[in-house]
Amino acid sequence: MLSLFSGNQNEIVGARDTVVSAATAAVDFKIQPVLDRFDAEQRLGPIESRRVWRELARFLMMVAHSGRGDYGMYGPVDELWHHFVLHTQLYQDFCERHAGKFLHHHPGRTRQGAGWRARYLQFLIDYKVVFGEAPPDDLWPLPQVSKVKLPSSAADLKARHVKSMARLEAGQSMSRSAAALGGGCSSVGCGGGACNGSNDGGGGGDGGGGDGGGCGGGCSG
Repeated sequence: MLSLFSGNQNEIVGARDTVVSAATAAVDFKIQPVLDRFDAEQRLGPIESRRVWRELARFLMMVAHSGRGDYGMYGPVDELWHHFVLHTQLYQDFCERHAGKFLHHHPGRTRQGAGWRARYLQFLIDYKVVFGEAPPDDLWPLPQVSKVKLPSSAADLKARHVKSMARLEAGQSMSRSAAALGGGCSSVGCGGGACNGSNDGGGGGDGGGGDGGGCGGGCSG
């Protein structure tokens, strides 16, 4: 599989072109029943709902085709994803046609998805690499975490921000494990698992200690 992260320039270009082509095709999927329900709840209007759909299609195609497969999800686009997965036949058809595999949504409490914020920040950086533009801040907001100083816009994110977030989440995970042994608890967010040839595609993650939670995209081979 081509990967954006192989270090081979020809492979990186090929993977980027694959994702862009897949995202362009995915946007044309007949998702109107989902958008109708989404717009009835969110009151965004048809133009803005379509804009949210374009971003979700881009996210899902990056999960499916970038070679990373375990991005975190956060913000308004996730609300549309929640609606989409409830239309089970449509969602399955979409995944088979455009991803070549089922793309799981992972809310939950399992450890495999811990670190969703760092993976979400990595998605925002990779988005710029793939699509040649920064993700729109109103649809891809930065999580609010007091212990990691983030820029005001995703356009200014750097690899060091991802590393800082990963270190924070690793420390939080260790603290929560110790608390669990002592009967403590924490607020929970969500995470996504990588495609590793298994059937579960990973698990949910922990959102404690910050803004309260996000979601993630994984896949099963």
